[in-house]
Amino acid sequence: VEDQGSEWNTSGGLTVGGSGSGTATVLNGGSVRFSLLSLGSQPGSSGILCVSGLGSEAVFNDNQQLTIGIAGVGNLVVSDGGSFKSPSPMTGLFEIAQAESSLGTVEVTGAGSILSTDSFHVGVSGQGSATALDGCRIEVDVCRIGEEPSASQDHFGEFTVGNGGVLEATVVVVGDKGTGSLIIEQGGMCEIAQSLFVGADPGSTGSTTVSGAGTMLAITEDVGVGLRVGSGGQGSLSITAGGSVTSKTSRLGAASGSAGVVIVDGPNSTWTSTQSTILGFSGDSQVTVSDGGTASSGGQLTLGNTAASTSQAVVTGSGSHLTTSGLMIIGSSGAGAVNILDGGGVSTSTLSIGGNANSTGMLTIDGVGSTMNASGNVFVGNSGTGHLSIAQGGTIVFSQSLFVANAATAQGTLQFDIGPAGLSTLSVPATMSIGSDSHLIVTIQPGVVPSIGQTYTVATASSVNGTFGDAVLPDNAGVAQLSWDIHSSATEVTLEVIGVEHCDVDYTNYGLLDCSDVIAFLTALVTCSSEHDLTRPYGT
Repeated sequence: VEDQGSEWNTSGGLTVGGSGSGTATVLNGGSVRFSLLSLGSQPGSSGILCVSGLGSEAVFNDNQQLTIGIAGVGNLVVSDGGSFKSPSPMTGLFEIAQAESSLGTVEVTGAGSILSTDSFHVGVSGQGSATALDGCRIEVDVCRIGEEPSASQDHFGEFTVGNGGVLEATVVVVGDKGTGSLIIEQGGMCEIAQSLFVGADPGSTGSTTVSGAGTMLAITEDVGVGLRVGSGGQGSLSITAGGSVTSKTSRLGAASGSAGVVIVDGPNSTWTSTQSTILGFSGDSQVTVSDGGTASSGGQLTLGNTAASTSQAVVTGSGSHLTTSGLMIIGSSGAGAVNILDGGGVSTSTLSIGGNANSTGMLTIDGVGSTMNASGNVFVGNSGTGHLSIAQGGTIVFSQSLFVANAATAQGTLQFDIGPAGLSTLSVPATMSIGSDSHLIVTIQPGVVPSIGQTYTVATASSVNGTFGDAVLPDNAGVAQLSWDIHSSATEVTLEVIGVEHCDVDYTNYGLLDCSDVIAFLTALVTCSSEHDLTRPYGT
C-alpha cells in the first residue's frame, strides 16, 4: 500500500504468513486498517509487516489483539515517521512471541515513528524482542517483558531503547513470570508513570540496564509503588557509564525468597530515590557503588528490614558515594552490612547499626580516604547487635553523640587496627556512652612494632560514660615483654603499651611459656651451654 491517499481497509483480521511466508508493506503515506493482526500464525510460517515513511500508518480497531509470532516467526517494522496505533489512545492487546515455538520482533525506529497500544507483552511464551531507536516513541499502558515461564533458555523477552528512542509506560514488568530484560542505552529514555518491577513473581528473572551519558530511566510515581528490584523473584539493575535512574521510592528484595541487586558504576552514573529506600525489604539485596558512581536517598535508608532479610552495600573507589538525608539503619530487624572501601564515602544524618532487638548490623570502613560522615547521633548496637570496624586509615566523622550498646538488649563492638600511622581515633563532639554489653577489639598490621609506654587514643568526647565490658587486644604483638592497658577518663579512652615482668624460664622472650622454651633449655643442656644456667654455682 503506497503513497498518500492509498488505503487498504479490512473490517476483519489481517493475517500475514498464516501457514507460509508473507509480507505486507505500507509506504509513503499509505494506510492499512484492520481489527485483528496475526504475523506468523502456524509453526514454520513467517509474516512481516512494514510501515515506513512520514504519514504511513497501520490502524487497528479498539481493544483488539495483535500478535507478532503466534506459533511461527513474526516481524513488525515501523520506521521513518510511520505509525502503528488505534483511533483511541492506549487500546489493544499486543503480544510478541505467543507460543513456545514462536519468534517475534518489533522494531520502531526513526524520528516521528510511533507505536501506541494498551498492553504490550514482549516474549509471552516464546522468544520476543522489541526495539525503540533513533528518536522514535513507543507508548503503552502496561509493558510485560518475559511473561510466562519456559523450560528453554532461548525463550525470553528483551526490550531495547537506545539512540534517543523513548519508551513511555504506566507500569513496566521485567521478568513477569519468566525471563526478561530491559536495556536502555546510548541516550535512550524510559518514562514510567507508576511502577517498575524487575523480577516480579517467584521463579522469574529480570534484568534492567541503564548505560551511557544522557541515558535515563525515570519513575515519576504519582501513584503506584515506584522501583521494585526483586519484587518476588530475582531482579537486577545495572547503571553504568553515566546512566541515570530516579524514583520516589525503591525496594530491593521485596518479598520473602526474592533477591534484588543494584550496581552503580562509573563517573556520573546515578541512582536517586527522592523519598525512602529499603534494601532487603523481606528478601535479600546487594548494592555496589563503584568507580565514581553515586546513590542517594532523600528519606530513610534501611538495610535488612525484616527478620528474614539480609542486605549488603559496598561503596568502593575514590568518588563513589552513598548518601541519605534521613536516618540510615544497618540491620533494622534483619541483617545489614555496609562496607566502605578504597576511598569510598557514605553520608547520613543519624546512623543506627543493629537497630531493633535481634538484628545484626556491620559497618566496615577500610582504606585511606574511606569515610563515613554522620550529622546526627551514631548508635553501634541500638537495640540489636552492632559492629563498627575501622582499618587501614579509614575514618568516621561525628557531629553529635556516640552510643555503644545503647539499650538493654543491645550489643556493641568497636574494632580498630594499629598501622604505621597509629590508630584511627574516634573524635566525638558530644557524649560517648558505653553500655554494659560493649566490646573493644584491637589488631596490629604486619610489621608494626609498638614500644613500651606508647599510648594510642581510641576515642575523645566531651564526656565519656561507661567502660568496655571486655577487650580483645593484640597478643603481645609478637614482641617480647609487651602487654596492654585500657584507660577511660571523663573525656577519652586510651590504650597503653606496658611492660610485663620477665620470667626467667621464658628463654625465647616471647612472653609465653611454651615448647620453644623447653627446646631452648634442652639444647643448652646437651651442648653444656651456660646460657640458661639458673642455679648456683653459675656457669655450669
